[in-house]
Amino acid sequence: MQTALIKISFEYGLHTRPAALLVKACKAFSSTIVIENNGIKVSAKDLMKLMSAEIDRGDVITLIVEGGDEVVAMQTLKGAILKLSN
Repeated sequence: MQTALIKISFEYGLHTRPAALLVKACKAFSSTIVIENNGIKVSAKDLMKLMSAEIDRGDVITLIVEGGDEVVAMQTLKGAILKLSN
């Protein structure tokens, strides 16, 4: 299992457009991918569940990846989140 803390710097938090792009990136991997925010854990492969986590600018999320491609998935997704926030 791989975990990482990531501070969200999207201007409007993890709103629909960046969330949809993140979900699309997550679906490329077979690993289970979970995002935790303020004690709420949701699948990062489901847009509606991800939006229900109410991730705002400045929140520090925990990205949890577990499975056969977890190392590559973690590296890719951390990069994707940082790229989306710029």
